Amino acid sequence: GRNVNALGTSKGNMLLNTSFTGDYDSENVTSTTDVTPDTVIFSDPLKHWTSDGVSVIASEESQSGYAAKINAGGNLYQNVALEAGKWYVLSFRGKGGSLTYSIGGVMGMLTLKQSVDSYDVPFVCGEDRGLAIMAQSEVTVMELQLCEGNLPTAWKQNYQDGEKTMAAVN
Repeated sequence: GRNVNALGTSKGNMLLNTSFTGDYDSENVTSTTDVTPDTVIFSDPLKHWTSDGVSVIASEESQSGYAAKINAGGNLYQNVALEAGKWYVLSFRGKGGSLTYSIGGVMGMLTLKQSVDSYDVPFVCGEDRGLAIMAQSEVTVMELQLCEGNLPTAWKQNYQDGEKTMAAVN
């Protein structure tokens, strides 16, 4: 049972940097920039995300080639503007243990399979709150997408993630 009055999407992926590759913009480096072996030379792979206990890993299972590994007790958060009373769908691919999510005033728990599978969570926004994912045990997530409507669609980056021409059109 999906609400047929809310089918489809109208804005594409509302989340930024869901490929975990950064935004392809050049980083500003000056002669006073401290460079260590841990310094990110290219765009930060967790740019636009607030995280704790999260690392970006190479993944042949992800379309972008990267995924976010969230350790047990870790979390991943992104602020996104939502409209109360509207249908949205959160979708992603992942594997591992269990996680809890909170978005738009809606909370839930998912137990992920040990091999990569697709997950989608249609919901009616109760309040304007961002996306938070908290791992109960280690999980790997990739291709996160948040769209208006209640039908999951094939993953696509946000138009602002390196596709500057498309961002200008939208």
